[in-house]
Amino acid sequence: MADSQFIDKAIAEIETRNFGFTGQFLEVHELVFEQGRPKVVSVNAGNDRAVVYFPVKGEKFHFAVYVDEEPKISVSGIVIEPYTTLRFYASSDDLTLEQLSQITTLKPSGGRNKGDLMRPDGGTGMTWKNSNIFFEPDPGPGEFEDKLHKLLNLLEQDVNGAKRLVKEFNGFIRATMEYYISNTMLGGPLIDKKSLHRLSALDTEIDFDLYISGTPFH
Repeated sequence: MADSQFIDKAIAEIETRNFGFTGQFLEVHELVFEQGRPKVVSVNAGNDRAVVYFPVKGEKFHFAVYVDEEPKISVSGIVIEPYTTLRFYASSDDLTLEQLSQITTLKPSGGRNKGDLMRPDGGTGMTWKNSNIFFEPDPGPGEFEDKLHKLLNLLEQDVNGAKRLVKEFNGFIRATMEYYISNTMLGGPLIDKKSLHRLSALDTEIDFDLYISGTPFH
């Protein structure tokens, strides 16, 4: 099924507010609009279901509409998807970013060199004390569990290189998550048993930075 059909069904829910949660949330927050329609930043489709992600004005988290394809196309759920970044980092006091990238065959998503300005505009004049490299295969909106699986899939393409970054260059995974405050029930990320074994095989760990934001329900 074309993404446009999932999008149309998700936008119809925003307009009609059939789900009580939709109305509750849109009473205290606004979505971002483009050309008179809610802006869509991503559609993740698969297994007869799609998740349509809408940005929320002034916030990092997303309004996510779950749309099922069978037995007929229909909205099956609404969630406020936390803003999540999941990256594998490594750093060095001595090597450059280029030298760090040669430790592994994996293509880095970004990084910095020792001595780079902390603010590229030069606002403070302070510089970084070490070089840093990171890998982030899924930078868009999405669920923590999916992002973790994709990151592990990437790292396992060069296990020896990843393990060397862990052992010699302080390699680790950092999860940064910003939740909607809602009614103070935030939920939390799940690391399943298989992922725990995969993390152990890479000899790495996960550091969590968790935040909340937004306006709670009345």
